[in-house]
Amino acid sequence: MSRVSRDGQDSASLTAEVVDSLQTWISGRLWTFKDSESKIQLWIKDFLDMMLDWGKVIETQPDWIHYLHQQLLPRTSCFRNVLEESDSDQSIVQLDPQSIRTRHSEPITWPDRCIAVDLEKDLAFTYDEPFICCYHIKTGMMTAEIAVPVPPKVHGPLTVRRGLLSSNGKYLAILFEAMGPSTDPIGNKIRAGRRLQLNVTSVGYRWTLDDASMSFDLFGILAHMAVGVDPAEFVVCLLEINHTGPARTHLFIPPSWATTPVLVTGNQTMRWDLDDVDIFHFSADSLKLITAFGTFDLESGANRKQWLFALGQLYQGGKVTGDSKHFVTVLRDIGGGCIVQFFDFDSGSTNPRELPHREIRFSGVVHLLAISNHGRFLLLTRREMAQEARKTKSRKAALPDQQASIGVWDCCDGEWTPLLLLDRDLVNRLPQWNFSPYTFQPRFGPEAMLEGEVNRVYLCVPPRWKLSGNVRKQKPLNPEETHLLLFESKISTKGFGKNPTLKLQLPTTTFSSKSLGTNSPLKFISWDANFDCATIYQDLSFVKLDQEQLKAASLAISGNGIVPTSGDIPALTEDVHTSSALLMSSRCSTAFHIQISINSSSLNTTNSARKIEDTELEAINPRKYTYEISVSCLLTGEEQARSYSLIYSPPTTIQHPLLAHQYACASDEDYVSLGFLELDISHGYENMSISVKDPSESVLHRAIECFKLRANPLKYHSPETDTVGFVNDNSTLRYVIFAETEMNFEDMNIPSDGLANCFIVNGETYTQDGRHVIQASRLLGRSSESFEDREGTQFETCLFIYDEDAEDITWMAHTTTGGDKSESQHGLPKTVWALHKELPLLAWHLPGHRLRLSNFETHEAPVTIAESLSIVIDSADTFSFSPNGRYLLVQAQENFKNDLLSLRRSPNLWGVTICDFQQGRTTGATLISDSPVSMDLDDELLHTYRLTRDGAVESTTYSLPGLVLTQRQYLTFIPAGCCCSTCGKSLDSQCKVSVVEHEGELLAILGHTTMGIGRASIINEVCQPLMIRITTPPVELNIDGIQESLLAITSIRLFPAILDDEGQILNNAFIPRDGPGDTCVKLEDTECSCRVCSLKLTTSDDSVEITWIPQMETKISDFKLPSGLPVPPEQIEELHRLSEIAGTKDTCIWEDMTSSARESINRMKVVLGDEAFPWDNWVEFKEAMEEIKEIFDHEEYMKRMFEPGHCGSGCQIPLFVHTFSFGESKDGSDFHWSSSTTTGWLEEDLVWYYERFFGGSFEGARRWYEFPAYKSLSVKMEKLKQDKTAKGKRFRKYFGPRLDKHGKALEIELPAKKGDDVFVKDGMEFGDDLKPMVTGLIMKDVFESMSDLVPGLGKVFEQRLHTMLNQSFIEDML
Repeated sequence: MSRVSRDGQDSASLTAEVVDSLQTWISGRLWTFKDSESKIQLWIKDFLDMMLDWGKVIETQPDWIHYLHQQLLPRTSCFRNVLEESDSDQSIVQLDPQSIRTRHSEPITWPDRCIAVDLEKDLAFTYDEPFICCYHIKTGMMTAEIAVPVPPKVHGPLTVRRGLLSSNGKYLAILFEAMGPSTDPIGNKIRAGRRLQLNVTSVGYRWTLDDASMSFDLFGILAHMAVGVDPAEFVVCLLEINHTGPARTHLFIPPSWATTPVLVTGNQTMRWDLDDVDIFHFSADSLKLITAFGTFDLESGANRKQWLFALGQLYQGGKVTGDSKHFVTVLRDIGGGCIVQFFDFDSGSTNPRELPHREIRFSGVVHLLAISNHGRFLLLTRREMAQEARKTKSRKAALPDQQASIGVWDCCDGEWTPLLLLDRDLVNRLPQWNFSPYTFQPRFGPEAMLEGEVNRVYLCVPPRWKLSGNVRKQKPLNPEETHLLLFESKISTKGFGKNPTLKLQLPTTTFSSKSLGTNSPLKFISWDANFDCATIYQDLSFVKLDQEQLKAASLAISGNGIVPTSGDIPALTEDVHTSSALLMSSRCSTAFHIQISINSSSLNTTNSARKIEDTELEAINPRKYTYEISVSCLLTGEEQARSYSLIYSPPTTIQHPLLAHQYACASDEDYVSLGFLELDISHGYENMSISVKDPSESVLHRAIECFKLRANPLKYHSPETDTVGFVNDNSTLRYVIFAETEMNFEDMNIPSDGLANCFIVNGETYTQDGRHVIQASRLLGRSSESFEDREGTQFETCLFIYDEDAEDITWMAHTTTGGDKSESQHGLPKTVWALHKELPLLAWHLPGHRLRLSNFETHEAPVTIAESLSIVIDSADTFSFSPNGRYLLVQAQENFKNDLLSLRRSPNLWGVTICDFQQGRTTGATLISDSPVSMDLDDELLHTYRLTRDGAVESTTYSLPGLVLTQRQYLTFIPAGCCCSTCGKSLDSQCKVSVVEHEGELLAILGHTTMGIGRASIINEVCQPLMIRITTPPVELNIDGIQESLLAITSIRLFPAILDDEGQILNNAFIPRDGPGDTCVKLEDTECSCRVCSLKLTTSDDSVEITWIPQMETKISDFKLPSGLPVPPEQIEELHRLSEIAGTKDTCIWEDMTSSARESINRMKVVLGDEAFPWDNWVEFKEAMEEIKEIFDHEEYMKRMFEPGHCGSGCQIPLFVHTFSFGESKDGSDFHWSSSTTTGWLEEDLVWYYERFFGGSFEGARRWYEFPAYKSLSVKMEKLKQDKTAKGKRFRKYFGPRLDKHGKALEIELPAKKGDDVFVKDGMEFGDDLKPMVTGLIMKDVFESMSDLVPGLGKVFEQRLHTMLNQSFIEDML
């Protein structure tokens, strides 16, 4: 057994030295044999290929060179003969043998991610999330890397915006943007150039672009406050380049005064990326780094914070001159237009009280693109009102009344030189404003100082912009393309130059991988200072090209410039529906890859949403469907998979639910179930054959027929029965268990869009003594009740056991659930279940429910064994029992959801929950890993598997039940850049790892699709796995020094024990009880020996939460009528309806704050209990929180309460869980029934909420619904619109029609202007220093009007504004 030695040191340095030494040795040498040089060159190539693929493995463990997988080396490699592996013992296994590409055979991709180069030392720097990497340019090998952690409170992932190498090559600086806030439904639109505006009169908010007709953007500020838009987040990293270390693996080190690569994190208000304060460069002497968040001394780390005021919402954009003397930004003037303000670099601070020293006023809206090195020239975009003199009565008079241009402003002479213009009909189109400022940074050349010198400016221009008439050009721009333009003008006594010349124009397709030409695209790296030549990567090398060479290269790459129109490309009319599954038999003896195609001629492609009449017509003349089924099967021990294909047409007389909803199941090598299609497989000596069973005899078909009979056990049998209830009778029955109703099932013949109450069925035929688990779910119809029209979709779900021996349903659970539809496939709630291998136990979980365990041989209520789960992997692999049945492995993380709470979870956080049925304990744990983590369970150990960054298949072992780390190994390795044979993508990205054992042989299964054991989901497309037989001893790692990717216990939950020491079910396991040690009696002066207190004494980590899991308590049979009799079944339907109405009140707008507060207090007591929430009003609660604020970390508590992926706004409501155990009678009356209530979560996803509220394009899974709040809110709005009092006038003033009078927007009376710098408002005069106070007066009035509409809403806005002002210079002025 090997142990990691790392004797290989730095494989990249070794490779570079060997290649360079050999190339130097053979250069100019005279050879005796002519082929000697070619043989050495071939050996060099084979050596380089091997090191590219296996360098990291050899570096980790040099003696593993003898165990590299021979099949993964090139066939012609001379190193194949060195490896000790015979052809008869093939370690690589594939279901469909195909060539596997590795790094040496793949195009070099790191230049696409290149952020800086050091051509003198042949080094290129990239960011390969989450690592900053260095590559050796000649060999293409990675020479160094360093991880960049996402800092606390920063919402990743990180994306590179700028990369800089200091002039002396000593420092590397990188600017990242954290994409969490910038890619949410609101942030991504703002970053693209849209502006969020308040629009209370309709949907609340609306999206606009810049508007030159508006003065100060008051309603934009209000909208940001109302939504609570997160700021854009940035991270600056700084690394010292150390060339003096023992190897290049020591290349990256933090500066001597730092402990992490992260230099600083900072926020800017969420805005158009063109308007960022974009400052990022080294000083000329490389002693300082100048950023938007301060100037850093690179020798000491001291930071001088400057121009932080410009990071807020009142300013837009900011640049620093190349000589570091001036900071320039743009301020929207409250009096209209924009002000470009100049600040002295050395005297700038966080407060602009003494600044600026200079201002330039512009009409309309301007954006700062670039500033010249001494600050004379500004490159600006200008949006202005079109001049009245130019408006005509022609058809152009109907065009927008705004015009746009790009040009250069001379700050010395006040001269404007236009360069580009945009047609007025395109001014308000977003694509014309995508300047890609971070991809192609606009920049000036050095200012011309002497006769004969020229001024130059470079920028990226979106399509449809035209050259201004004063620009000299050789040819016009192609209006369909984005261009890189270089303008040049000779030195002029006034302005940039009256008639600048377009010196260079390059389409950005030159730098695109989709370019039309035959040559490889260019990778633009950088310009020199004067734009005379550019550093470009092309054809595996870095070159410097002058302007003429760039033109020639661009012409060769772009081709003739002809883009084929859509009419030239024939449209594919054939539509083939394909489903696939990848699974291994439950005994791990056989692997299957199954593909099912439905011929397009069998589908109705003209109208996917057929109406009921069409369906009835098909019932008379049903269509016939043809399935083409292909199966690849690999038996254990064989090296070649067997394949078989057949075409099958099922009878038209039976229903066949969609395959995409089913599980593929395989108990052994002779049988596979695909829902209603069941395959019998016969294996011969060298081939196999497949036959399809009669679908009418399939398990799924028989189960559906039984469900039709068993689905109505509580239906109302005798209408003459006299029952007087405390609830109203409801003539419309919603739930299947209460009414006799026709059962419709989703079918190829019966689309669910066309029929109401249609059940979607999915299940498995993975058996335990002939028992099968099936789920039937349907979307509940909506009622006309005022509080029931929710955004959260609600489902009725039946989960039942079909027993093949009894040929009937023997057990069924019935409940409702809602929400989480975004995490589901095909509109189904994401249900997860698992059968115990021997005992009659079923673990199941529904969205909105906790994790529960049921005994399906009884009707007793289930036991709750874990909190609600956040499931991120395929539902077929989420649950698994240990072989002895004591433990349940749950590959998910517990979460508690809170109202209106939206916290983001790192995608690298993996959760696991272990339920111990003997001790009655659930242990929750998490680990952090950049690559996916899979888990497996045996009787005493938990195993986790993942693929490391170095290509090692890593296995980590923990002992149960305490999850104590016992071992970590490398089982095998794969070469660098190993690609999936199906999709061609690297296995380094999101590779899922499984390890199975059969008859003593270990098999590692790697791929983008998880191979299910026993069952797998049927999905649209799967990637075939790479399977590796592990025939070599594993590499043992020293667990004492392991810090990476370790499980950390986060919680321990207790529930009643289920199994005894012999592994059998306890007699009273599913009967509510308080056993010994279940009740805590701890008081201040006494000790308690209950299970919770005992565990707390033995648990060393105080951060581990130990609690009891709430169990379902109340039985429906315990509810009493006023007469004292039990509630009859036919009235339980009404109890369901009332519980739903109670739950929906969360989204209501109350008439007064008192009612709202009272209702929320009552709800908190119901959800948490009087013991956990003893306060009678929110004032008492606030006082209690103030007392503990010093010891209570609210933010950490919230993170523990909620895990995203499910960020939502919703409520906890009572849910009913009915459990039925059926007898042998077929009349439906022979059953035992129990029913319990519990608290569930009905979710309204915050992403959908934003999409609905902002009226944007809807891309979610659901249709539009009105919010309940809108119904009461719209009534109040109408009342205020008609109100004749001062309250009504004020509301109409701010929230009335968009244009009440011609040219008068929103009825807001702007301050009258008196002279140049004095404004008058309500008789008060405001000079230039007090102008911001006008905004405050208007806002105060707006806030009060908001409170007229929704009590207390204005106060919320006012508090948010106060927070903003605390970070703004306005508060200093006030």
